[in-house]
Amino acid sequence: GFEDKERKFTFGKRIFLENEIVRATHPIPSGTRKYNYTNLYVGAEISNATSSFLQWNALARFAVLGRNFGDAFVKGFINKPIVFLSDTVMISVEGWYQDISPDIYQEHWNDNHFKWENNFKKQHEVVLKAMLNWDKIKLNIGTNYAMLGNFFYNDRNALPSQFSGSFSVFSAMLNKEFNIGPLGWNNKILIQEVSNDTVLHVPSLNFYTSIYFKGAIFKVMKFQVGAEMYYNSKFYSDKYEPSTSRFYLQNDIITGGYPQLNAFINAKLKRTSAFAQLMHFNSSFSNGKFFSSPFYPINQMAFRFGFLWSFYD
Repeated sequence: GFEDKERKFTFGKRIFLENEIVRATHPIPSGTRKYNYTNLYVGAEISNATSSFLQWNALARFAVLGRNFGDAFVKGFINKPIVFLSDTVMISVEGWYQDISPDIYQEHWNDNHFKWENNFKKQHEVVLKAMLNWDKIKLNIGTNYAMLGNFFYNDRNALPSQFSGSFSVFSAMLNKEFNIGPLGWNNKILIQEVSNDTVLHVPSLNFYTSIYFKGAIFKVMKFQVGAEMYYNSKFYSDKYEPSTSRFYLQNDIITGGYPQLNAFINAKLKRTSAFAQLMHFNSSFSNGKFFSSPFYPINQMAFRFGFLWSFYD
């Protein structure tokens, strides 16, 4: 059913069936191994997306037949505009509960290098998120709290495993852009903390900043010139196993703590846009510290440019 804008209290609603057909293969020493299975989901949703007072949504989805029988997903969110200092601030709250079956490759694998047969329990996930968005001053603030149980991960032997307990992950983010005349300064900060880092490693700080100058040439061609930096704090980033295309835990090599610097120029003339970018220009004097994960470096200094023409009917 659809929302009725003429009614004061109204909401949209739907009930649905969803059928999933999965065909998967993986190599084995004598050829390939094939898996064919289906999942049938039943779900319902109610929402209000037209109200100027409060917008909300609630969704539930359950696997009632198939390999992933018993999987569940229940989610809800609320958007509330609040008038503050003659402006509108949007506050959003979102949360969900989820039971997740392991994927087929976490349970079965057999090649020249690795072999496993697992029977994992479902992973449990509870997530709560809150966000404040103030467009007028270009400010976004948010928090995210997750409680994870029976967590799937790849252990230090690059084998799929499951953590029998539970742990939490907390993060807080801030996005803020400052504008003073033709000068702009954009900042994005993410702080993360894991209550038990034995099975999940994340950097405690991620930071992005860009400074730019914008203007116009002969009042017709707009341009923007500036520089940007990406940075994350030091941590034990996951290793990569090429034969299974999976990242896995390690406690031997620390990466991060290194800034990647880029310089850029953007220009636009009517329907034509162009850009030029000198990426990672500080790699030549970084003493080889630019690794995103053990033995996998970030691309070294490179120059990129491009053009875009827009055509209208």
